[in-house]
Amino acid sequence: MGSQIGAELAARHPDLIGGLVLAGPTVNSATRSIREQATYLLRDLLGERPTVLWRGGREYLRGGPHLIRKIRATVVHEPEKAYARVKCPVLVLRGERDPLAPVSWCRKITELVPGPAEMHEVPDHGHGTLISDAEFAADTIAEFAASL
Repeated sequence: MGSQIGAELAARHPDLIGGLVLAGPTVNSATRSIREQATYLLRDLLGERPTVLWRGGREYLRGGPHLIRKIRATVVHEPEKAYARVKCPVLVLRGERDPLAPVSWCRKITELVPGPAEMHEVPDHGHGTLISDAEFAADTIAEFAASL
C-alpha cells in the first residue's frame, strides 16, 4: 500500500520528491482482485520469518473495522497510472521470493517510470523484506539516496 501512496505523491507533487523507493510494490496490474492478492499473501506468509508474521499481523489488526474497505481501495487503485507520471529517480526493492510483488511486475514498473528507475532484490526474502532484512534494504536505499 505504501508504494501506491508514494507513487501518487510523487506523481501529483513532483516538486516535493527528489527520489522514490517502492518497497514490495503490490497490486500487480495482471492480478487485480482481492482473492488473488489474498492468495499471494497466504503463499508469502508460509515462508516468512516469525518477526514478519507478528508485526504484519499487528498492523492488520490495527486497521480495525475499516480494514476490508482499505484493502478494496488498494486493489481497485491503478498504480501503473501514477508510475507513468513519476519524474524523479525510482528504486524498486523486492524480496526475491515475494509473490505479492513479482519480478515481472517490478520490471514493468521500472519501464513505466519515465525517469531513471532501477530494481534490486533482497536475496532469499519474501514480501516483508524491510522487516526481515532491514540492514540489506537500508544499505540499498542509502546507496540510492546518495546517488540522487
